[in-house]
Amino acid sequence: MSNEFCSAEDVRRRLTAAGYKFCADLDSSGAVSTAETADTITPAIQYAGNLCDACVLRAGCSIAQARGSGNQWLRDRAIDVAAYRVSTTGGRGQIASLKDDYDAAVKMLAQTTKIPGLQFNYPLHQSRSARGPIALNPR
Repeated sequence: MSNEFCSAEDVRRRLTAAGYKFCADLDSSGAVSTAETADTITPAIQYAGNLCDACVLRAGCSIAQARGSGNQWLRDRAIDVAAYRVSTTGGRGQIASLKDDYDAAVKMLAQTTKIPGLQFNYPLHQSRSARGPIALNPR
């Protein structure tokens, strides 16, 4: 799981230690194993990353640039989405505060066309100027 928008530690902090253990400790051993992290936390983080990727593309930015940027706005949305996904693993009931944050994050990701703190990469032929493209080497 390289270059995701959030980490398992981010999700743990969002859920609190007790909530994290409750959601991810599938065998009730009292600790979250590497296998349990791979089964519950990692897929939730990847799902959140895919939603963020769609937002990044819609905003005209590069996924590679966004994933390597450490963008706080994207990270916050990814944490909200991943924490909710982890909390509902195995058909558990919804926690109202996590559901509200999840709904808000998904709505923001779906509607955002400019990501705060991320530079847009418009090709020269897609210049936003009404005057036409900018000449790189005018004569």
